[in-house]
Amino acid sequence: MYLKKWFLKSKDGQTYKVKPQLNKHIFFKRLNLLQEWPMKGQFDLILCRNVVIYFDKETKDTLFKRYANALNRDGYLFLGHSESMGKEHSEFKNLGKTMYQKQHNARTV
Repeated sequence: MYLKKWFLKSKDGQTYKVKPQLNKHIFFKRLNLLQEWPMKGQFDLILCRNVVIYFDKETKDTLFKRYANALNRDGYLFLGHSESMGKEHSEFKNLGKTMYQKQHNARTV
């Protein structure tokens, strides 16, 4: 359903491209995860792939809490294939190896 509504399939059927009416609402910004973030507001999706593996446990914990605070209710966090989040992060529900969803009742600070 979402594929047809928001994406265009390539001629070879192997890739997709976001339709213009959705693309105008998508923004990418570079930031330092450990400093103040330049963007404000809540997000539906955070992609942080192959980054947290370079941090110690304390920094990872800080980042995971920060992600939870930045996500909308039921928002999604995607990590890299070699990354995972410990079970102590009750703000998130594990949806698969690297996919997490913010819990309805997540209490973030």
